[in-house]
Amino acid sequence: MMVKRTKKLFEDIENYLDESNDSKGKSRLKERLNKYSDLYLEVEKHQDLKEALSDKDAIAFKEKLVAIGKELKTEEGNVPEETTEPKVTSMFFSWRIAATILVIIGLGSYFIINSLSPNKSDLLNQYFSVYPLEGVIRGDSLGSSLTKKLNVYSNGDYQSAIINLEELITENPGKEVLKIYLGNSYLQTNQVNKAIAEFQSIDSISMYYENAQWYLALSFLKTNQEVEAKEILRRLLKLNGAYNNKASDLLKELK
Repeated sequence: MMVKRTKKLFEDIENYLDESNDSKGKSRLKERLNKYSDLYLEVEKHQDLKEALSDKDAIAFKEKLVAIGKELKTEEGNVPEETTEPKVTSMFFSWRIAATILVIIGLGSYFIINSLSPNKSDLLNQYFSVYPLEGVIRGDSLGSSLTKKLNVYSNGDYQSAIINLEELITENPGKEVLKIYLGNSYLQTNQVNKAIAEFQSIDSISMYYENAQWYLALSFLKTNQEVEAKEILRRLLKLNGAYNNKASDLLKELK
């Protein structure tokens, strides 16, 4: 079944891609995704546009937008004439193509502005690494049970890791290293707000406080909260601990 492009559908997709949004539209789209495979393609196009808008490479940015625009235009020509919403579909189809063109036209000023600051995506790739598992479970009192549940984390299955870690934290509320793993899993599944909350929940007297602060700084950077990220990095410098050099280097990159 071909998905009809309407204003409501586009709004639902945007809500679905917004991790902080818990609207009815988001739930409605989740239900439809289970029924219509074509809807996944539409969601992917929206996701591509969002990713393109954060791409600092002007050429790659242009190519992504042009490709999406051409694909949409081709699909518009393939839509059957018999449709229950011809005016609405056509209007918003054209709107998306027009928006793409306008963004391309405005690339000059966009990159003049953004060239003044470092590429946040590159910085995250450079400084982020998943908190390692091996040192945590060694000699742990929970033994093989903990190891088994955390294997999915070490194997990169972060969705399953989230389920296991949430359960483990409920059973072992004082074991704060599990929060570090859960926060990392949230980051790996693009649930940044949940990651921030998890890292912020770790007390300053905890032996994992510095770890939490480092990942909290990266989380803020990922959500373009640069002021907050810098504040935490300066705090890490004062602690003069394991993340001192990384915090110093990252601060220099952000200035």
